[in-house]
Amino acid sequence: MFQNPARPERVWGRFDAEIQAAPGYEGEADVRDKPFFIRALPELTPAEQDGVREDARQRAEALSLVDAQVAGTIRTLRETGQLDDTYVVFTSDNGYFLGEHRMRQGKILPYEPSLRVPLMIRGPGIPAGQVRSDPFTMIDFAPTILAAAGIRPPGSVDGESLLEVARSGDRGWDRGILTETGPRAVSQDAEESDNFLVGGSGPSPLRFSQGVRTGDYLYVEHASRERELYDLRRDPREVTNLVDRPGSRRVVRAMAHELDVLRNCVGVDCRRPLPPLLRTTSPAVPLAFGTPD
Repeated sequence: MFQNPARPERVWGRFDAEIQAAPGYEGEADVRDKPFFIRALPELTPAEQDGVREDARQRAEALSLVDAQVAGTIRTLRETGQLDDTYVVFTSDNGYFLGEHRMRQGKILPYEPSLRVPLMIRGPGIPAGQVRSDPFTMIDFAPTILAAAGIRPPGSVDGESLLEVARSGDRGWDRGILTETGPRAVSQDAEESDNFLVGGSGPSPLRFSQGVRTGDYLYVEHASRERELYDLRRDPREVTNLVDRPGSRRVVRAMAHELDVLRNCVGVDCRRPLPPLLRTTSPAVPLAFGTPD
């Protein structure tokens, strides 16, 4: 059973022609190199493929109502003479699976469809119509907003201001991004994402999965003692786990070290630069997951 957002009847079917299939409707054919909670999932049935397609359509329908509200807000700011002095920021708290990796729905795994969120900023000094690829995380909002207000953030803040990146352009992906998920009650997760926190060697008392994302790689360690490594430049859909491949040992060691530093970091240590092996000025191009034009 799929959980879909509520929408008024006037938007029903608005994107049926544009969204012919959900981005992950094919699932993943071979999951033998995935952790136990993915290996336990069967392939999507034709009925489930139809279900994730309808889920994608209904989410687009719901988002179109947000578009109208944003337009109204911008119109009011313009009419009151405040638009030129106002930053408008749009984001989300998480991504959402639509069939990828056999996940019918849910959001608490470190893979790209769940990990990535939209971010759009409009405001003084920010050029229109430009795209940035430097990493921006939730911990970066506070120092960025403080910088926009002319306030210097305290050194104890984990994130960093990316206001100048938004204004002037990318500096390069030069820091690792921590990913982590914590145990949650069975009753909360059972419908959301197949409750992957039970099974194997059991959940961690603190975190079930912790990983680090760079411009080219995703590395994850699970409480089940399983690990994953993906080359996002060659394998953007994270199909082939490279963690046990002999040719990946150097990258695995470097990523594991970064994870050890970041998992308990505070303040400036969370912003430490990556070693040259993991740094990049042109990160792997992100995929678009379920967002209509």
